[in-house]
Amino acid sequence: APYENPPHIYALADEMYRNMLIDAESQCVII
Repeated sequence: APYENPPHIYALADEMYRNMLIDAESQCVII
């Protein structure tokens, strides 16, 4: 079933979120 293994979806979303925060911090540092 597609609902048996959802953690990787959340892990991917978390990774994207972390990358977004890192990019935001990098832009703040550059500015």
